[in-house]
Amino acid sequence: MLTISVSGRVSRAPGTRVVAPSEHLRRLMSLLTRTIQSALRFLAQTSSAPTNVALARPECRYIYKLKPPPLIQSHPWISIFLIGFAMRPVVILLHLLGHAITAIAITNQKTTIYLGSYGDQQKSAKVNIGLLEIWFTVIPVLWQSGLCVPTDKILMKFDQKLSYTLVGPLLPVVISGVLLLGSAVMGLGEYTVIVMSAFFGAALLDLVVNFTPVSTPVAVIDNRALFNDGYTLKLLLTQKQYPTEFFVGIEEFSKHEYVSAARHFEKAARMMPQKEVILRNLLASYQNAGDVCKSLDDNNAAERYYLKAKQLTPTVD
Repeated sequence: MLTISVSGRVSRAPGTRVVAPSEHLRRLMSLLTRTIQSALRFLAQTSSAPTNVALARPECRYIYKLKPPPLIQSHPWISIFLIGFAMRPVVILLHLLGHAITAIAITNQKTTIYLGSYGDQQKSAKVNIGLLEIWFTVIPVLWQSGLCVPTDKILMKFDQKLSYTLVGPLLPVVISGVLLLGSAVMGLGEYTVIVMSAFFGAALLDLVVNFTPVSTPVAVIDNRALFNDGYTLKLLLTQKQYPTEFFVGIEEFSKHEYVSAARHFEKAARMMPQKEVILRNLLASYQNAGDVCKSLDDNNAAERYYLKAKQLTPTVD
């Protein structure tokens, strides 16, 4: 047994062997290798074995083991995709709960999540659990998308926003990874390992998809544009390089509020006059604002915005 003294030094009880960090790493790699070998052996056996022949598995009196149905035994690779698709709603639920629990812990305010839609309350049922409000479609298989809307996200500090953004995609990966390792260590059977592997794969796929930045907002709730986790993370990492008005302008532009976006980009440009990214967004706002005014027969305002865009073009080019 290891004990830590007040001075910070580690002492060891007599007769106790200290395991080096490299030994822990070697054991972990050995465990992962055995897990992969177990999965491959299962696929090889089920591919060659007749559908009416039961596969030999280690006997265990106290642990329940999943048994694959005949269809899965005859087509083992199909099971990977079917299980992954079936686990997708679970991954979405864990993803949204990761965002919601983090937001509630930070703000202590109501947080809303949508399961199966991007904010559609008309086709959803509602459940309230404390500060958590859940809108969900009645058919769980339709939970292939979702959305988390915290009350005071805009008031969060940088590190709080970063935690809120990261916990959502990472929570399903951590939980499924623990279940995968647990099923392998506890000897729950090869098919259980296959199920947990599909769960882990679905969580990893969700992580990659959500961390891919997409500049188009997934929804606009309460006049706020909501982006995917990748684009939100990208904005956060550049937050210290640009003034707040720049990000407000991006949000207004995404809602097609080009006149308001132009005003915010103008303020940002006065603070940082040499930033080409700000000037390009300002130019696009002027051009789009002119088009909107022209469509509303407000030719004077349209000409004014077109003139501003023309004056700004040499600076951007």
